Amino acid sequence: MPIFNIPNQVWALIREEYKNAIQTNPAFHSPHEGLAVIEDQFEDLKKAVFLPRSRRNPAEMRKEAVQIATMAIRFIVDCTFDNTQVIVGINPTEGHGNYINKEQVRD
Repeated sequence: MPIFNIPNQVWALIREEYKNAIQTNPAFHSPHEGLAVIEDQFEDLKKAVFLPRSRRNPAEMRKEAVQIATMAIRFIVDCTFDNTQVIVGINPTEGHGNYINKEQVRD
């Protein structure tokens, strides 16, 4: 039985955004930088949500929420693991992943 009840489509969006993020931006240099990026993404989502109901765009809200999820994962990888190992390849149906060297994350 799956631990998470998150649709595979959501995981796919987050994985694609994470892949793009690590290919185009360097790792967070500090937790403060990571938090600032997450706060910036949150403000973007807030703007999309606080529009009048008739002007809200579900695709835009989804895009901003995916970016927040991605940056939260990036924060975990870049700021909370030591320099040697991180967990990758989390299987949403089983809730676990594999440990690899941190330098391999960008490959």
